[in-house]
Amino acid sequence: MVSISWRLLQAQAAAGDRTAAHQTLRNAVQLGEALVQDFPRNLDAANELANVYKTAGEACRDLEGCAQAIAWYEKLRKYVVAQRMPVTQADQLIAECRGTR
Repeated sequence: MVSISWRLLQAQAAAGDRTAAHQTLRNAVQLGEALVQDFPRNLDAANELANVYKTAGEACRDLEGCAQAIAWYEKLRKYVVAQRMPVTQADQLIAECRGTR
């Protein structure tokens, strides 16, 4: 369901409907967060939510630039730290947006 949302978001953005694309982004994040709430100890759900935050950052970067994307990448970093997952990817994305890489 979440991947379908990303495709819809891309189509909306390509059509110039940024308002709908932003709403789709929020819906996709809510779906990912609900998945983890429903299955809190499921590693696949945790990985999916990390992917949701990463993709949300990428979508925001494409729609509005890095200023908005950094908030998602920082949320990704905070989440993966809490889940004891590697933070390398999150740190890379943040660094790229800040131009420090």
